[in-house]
Amino acid sequence: MHFSTQQQNAIDARGASILLSAAAGSGKTTVMIQRIMTMLSQGLCRADELLVLTFTRAASANMRTKLENALASALGENPDDPLLLRAAADLPCAQISTFDSFCTTLVQRYFYLTPMHADARMLDDNELALLEQDVMDSVLEEAAGEFERGEFPELELLYDCFSSGKKDDSLSAAVLQLYNHCQLYPNPEARLSELCSGVNENAFHASDLELLKKRCVAGMGTLEHFARLSALVPGKDGARLLALNAQDRALYNAILEAEDISAVSGLKFSAFARIAPCAEKETLKRLRDVIKDTADIKACGEKCAPEELERLSSLLCGLMRLVCRYQECLQQECVARNVMSFALAQRLAVELTALPEVLRELHGDYRYIFVDEDQDSNRLQRYMVSRLANSDESNLFMVGDVKQSIYRFRNAEPALFLDKMQQYASGDGERHRVMYLNTNYRSHKNILDCVNLIFRRNMHADFFELDYDSNEELHAPEGECWQNDPEYMHKSCVSLITSGERLTQRERDTAEARNAVRLCKSLLGTPIGPDRRPARYGDIALLHRSANKKSAVFAQEFARAGIPFSAAGEDSPLESYEVCCVLDLLRVIDNRRDDYALFSAMRLYGFSFDKLISLRCADRKSSFCDCIINSGDSDVTAFLSELERLSFMCACRPLWQVIWEIYDSTGFFARCATLDNGAARTENLRFLANMAEKYCSGDGVTLRGFLSLCEENGGRDSADARISGDRVHMLTVHKSKGLEFPIVIVAGCGEPLFPRQSPSRLRISRELGVTVRTEKGAPSFGSALVASAERRERFYGLSEQLRGLYVAATRAVDKLVFSGIYAPHSYDEDAVRFNASCYFDFLLPAVFAHPDGMALADSLGLLMPPGEALGRWECETVSAESLAAPPAAKAAPAEFDGTPEEIEHALKNLTFRYAYPEAAAMPGKASASQTAKSYELAPPDLTGGITAAALGSAYHLLLEHTDFCEPAAVTRDRLIKNGLLDAQTAKRLRLYKLDRLIASELGHTLAGKELHRETPFTMLKEKDGEKYIVQGIIDCFYVRNGKAVLLDFKSDRVRLTEGAEERDTPLTENEQGAGGSSCEEIALRYRPQLELYREALKKCFGLECESGSLYLLDINRELRLF
Repeated sequence: MHFSTQQQNAIDARGASILLSAAAGSGKTTVMIQRIMTMLSQGLCRADELLVLTFTRAASANMRTKLENALASALGENPDDPLLLRAAADLPCAQISTFDSFCTTLVQRYFYLTPMHADARMLDDNELALLEQDVMDSVLEEAAGEFERGEFPELELLYDCFSSGKKDDSLSAAVLQLYNHCQLYPNPEARLSELCSGVNENAFHASDLELLKKRCVAGMGTLEHFARLSALVPGKDGARLLALNAQDRALYNAILEAEDISAVSGLKFSAFARIAPCAEKETLKRLRDVIKDTADIKACGEKCAPEELERLSSLLCGLMRLVCRYQECLQQECVARNVMSFALAQRLAVELTALPEVLRELHGDYRYIFVDEDQDSNRLQRYMVSRLANSDESNLFMVGDVKQSIYRFRNAEPALFLDKMQQYASGDGERHRVMYLNTNYRSHKNILDCVNLIFRRNMHADFFELDYDSNEELHAPEGECWQNDPEYMHKSCVSLITSGERLTQRERDTAEARNAVRLCKSLLGTPIGPDRRPARYGDIALLHRSANKKSAVFAQEFARAGIPFSAAGEDSPLESYEVCCVLDLLRVIDNRRDDYALFSAMRLYGFSFDKLISLRCADRKSSFCDCIINSGDSDVTAFLSELERLSFMCACRPLWQVIWEIYDSTGFFARCATLDNGAARTENLRFLANMAEKYCSGDGVTLRGFLSLCEENGGRDSADARISGDRVHMLTVHKSKGLEFPIVIVAGCGEPLFPRQSPSRLRISRELGVTVRTEKGAPSFGSALVASAERRERFYGLSEQLRGLYVAATRAVDKLVFSGIYAPHSYDEDAVRFNASCYFDFLLPAVFAHPDGMALADSLGLLMPPGEALGRWECETVSAESLAAPPAAKAAPAEFDGTPEEIEHALKNLTFRYAYPEAAAMPGKASASQTAKSYELAPPDLTGGITAAALGSAYHLLLEHTDFCEPAAVTRDRLIKNGLLDAQTAKRLRLYKLDRLIASELGHTLAGKELHRETPFTMLKEKDGEKYIVQGIIDCFYVRNGKAVLLDFKSDRVRLTEGAEERDTPLTENEQGAGGSSCEEIALRYRPQLELYREALKKCFGLECESGSLYLLDINRELRLF
């Protein structure tokens, strides 16, 4: 394999800690794999001396698979190489895992140094949520007792702030939020004390001044633009404008030179100069507004009243007390139950690495440490890595790209990566090195140029944490390749949706969706890739920040246009009904106390809802698990035995084999094949088994780990499963990370970046500490501090959103499109990105200043200074009104213009008739009841709204549960009590019919037999060479002298023929004239059904049938058919 100079340098670098900044599409995973392979082949370490840390289980499984493939390839070339053979033998023992899994393994390995037992298990999300709620309730209840005794006075303040009415959900959420934040630090107790020890108002003011200076630096370009336009205004008006610009520049400089916030609090902007109308006036006014908004002096330096700070200090003291109590109780409860959460496992792992004897062993075990996606590390993970590395960190290799750090909401801290980069870059290059991979092997050069244009203009360290310099820019591969060929180039596109009226949110979404439909149609057939093949719908990805929320509107519009479409969250195999059933059974095997999964799993084994409800109602105070264990039901006993068998299999056989055993033993796979969309259902089941097989190739394989992987939606595996088929794929930006598509449409570029305020009242800033937002009119805990903290968070939020745009844009291989609702804005100035409210605020200033975009900017009334001419663009506007859904038009019949021979051939095909219409009409699957042919219309409903079918089902329910010894009323009442029979339906039953059966000779016979009732069967039949499946349920049979006696109960209305015996009870007024069938007609109708039952008894149960009869409830008569 050929590697570039940058890649080869990263592969060969030794003797120093390496931080590899790898841009999108630069082959970072390939480089990491090759670096490991080189070290193994050179004998620098063994495979089991590697520690490779990733951030998802799917990534770790993918890394292991690629290493296995690389080793297999190397052994194919050098089969006798002893180092490679040793590496292949050691690779299964290599620690390639997530941080969570590594911490769990560490705790299990050194359990004797922790409070946990060796067999401690990990809690799943549901169990953890229940445990946390139990502990929280206990903590708050104990705190309430202390308050009543006068020992916890701050509790009243906490409830006043966080609780509404009788609920304390907000207080619980605040405690949990602060607890979780502190768990991200190596010493959570110290972090909690730091946050709650007091409020440093000066820190908030310093933060405001820092951000204000950053904004002023960014706004200098707007001042320059204002000066250039002012110079175009003639006479005294131009002089006034230039003087105003000089005053603004002086004010900006005063801010930049200020040492504290008090130095800028008295500064004010002058009013806009009065000038005569001119072409530049409106643009100048807009620019001046931006200049003032950029240096938002009024928002800075506001002080809090002393009583506000005192109230906040008391509240934080009480909050700290609750968090400490919660942390202590939660750990005690986990130890008592012998369970762990990932947070506890991480904390225990940190404590273990503080022990010298443990650290010595770990340093000896792991000679080289690799960290993937290091830009998404948090403080705790970074601390763990530094502890595991040797003293000079020369065995550390970290890979990441801070431009793709978009998981701040999951506690990622890109600042840690940036700090490490600065630390390494400022060193001598001997102990620490920063290396770069910035050659993109994914996208065409024009896309790279367009991306560089956008981010050169936007991404600067003064406001967005990172300078987009030559090291960070994307470069195409050197030499001749399709990425550099102008013939393969497609212009990047900006599609602006305009409207003369203010659109509602629904109208905005609909216009977005219809424009996406229009774009997809126009892009169909576009030549893509090195082979210039025509693009299909499956080559197009639609990326939207809020894809999950908007997908329904897009799906509707794409369906209306007849374009195949798949939205985020749809068609995931792990979310399909059939896979969920199997996963629930696996959850029960892992944890029998999961009542929700247990209920679902029992359905898989044929338990009816009625049966399950009956079992549950037996003891409402106990869990469902206890109910079934104590039920004594034979079917339940068999089910529990099956669980034991499967649990044993999980302990001694690979998980994927257990899954296939479930498919086979339950017949679930075969049943799914016979349902609608059977091929898709079985494919989903295969996907689960294949996913399990891939998971089993990794380390630390456990059933709990596999279930956790599935709960993460399969990681990248599930995403790959959805990204298939010839259909347009709609994903969130986060879901698209790590993927690539020939054509990418970034939709929703005009939608708000921050659509709503966080519902949490507690605000935790890593730099500033804790602030509390209160409702309007409620006592304040420092509203100025809240505003300052929110400005700091918005600063980080804007950086995150800009990085999200980078991720979206770098998914494209051939064509990149940006689409969204355009709102009139001052895009003709430089500082708009620092007040950005949507993606367009980052994007359009660069495009409008480009030669390809200036014409569109002029048409929109924007005076743009010429910008960088990087990349090629095409810009368009489309009105929302023109995107109205067109009426469905019928396609006109096309005339066929062909030779006489072609016309004759076409007519012959058009008039073709299948030679076996009977076989075509035969179903692939039928129910036994379909064999009972109906010769008459159904009688009218005489049951007051309850259908005859419902009454028949109710009669069968009673017959299923009666023991033929007690009156029918007793059975009815028991079924009603257990919730199995609706009381309204029960009122319509004529119980005397059942009592007659019980008192009859047949009833006495049945009372003394072991009856098989409501017995399901499935069998394969063949007719005229065509095979089909028949399913049914046999009412009742018993075995006599080795043969089956078959009985089927019928509640049909019987019409007595002339000379027949009178019925025992006269018809009611409603029943008179209801029609009915004679005994001969009923026998003729149901004989095929009973013949089918006889065949099923022989094929499915190996029983010959002695006799088969119908019992007619209406006239209390047994009608023998054979």
